[in-house]
Amino acid sequence: MKLEGVYESDNSVYFALEYVEGNPICGRFNNLSKYTVSERKFILKGILRGLAEMARKNVIHRDLKPDNVILSKEPIIIDFGLATVADDPNYLFVRCGTPGYVAPEIINIKDMTTKSQPISDVFSAGCIFYYIIFSKHLFMGKNAQEIISMNR
Repeated sequence: MKLEGVYESDNSVYFALEYVEGNPICGRFNNLSKYTVSERKFILKGILRGLAEMARKNVIHRDLKPDNVILSKEPIIIDFGLATVADDPNYLFVRCGTPGYVAPEIINIKDMTTKSQPISDVFSAGCIFYYIIFSKHLFMGKNAQEIISMNR
């Protein structure tokens, strides 16, 4: 996805991105459709390629979930609203992500000066893989505390 331009107002920054047509991978499961084995492999490889490229650039997505992967000609990771560069001196949000997909090392942060690494997104990818393969979420719960207590 190409960045077309950046615009600033007094209190906001706007990013104009290339329009990419596609649907989130979770959409087909909500319609009770099933992916074929080759489609599942295609999606999983696409997510891994995206994570490898992000790791090369030292970028952490921090909110990787089925809603943030769309299928176009290839799987595309979207919504970098919580993303950060791993060595940024000041994270806007230290502990963030979607319950059920956020890595344990992020959800369990106590010291708010702790830095994360791109490897944290691999946990989220694993949760997505489980979702794609079994058509259900790996962790059930409404919030992080409920998920943590249910999975101890």
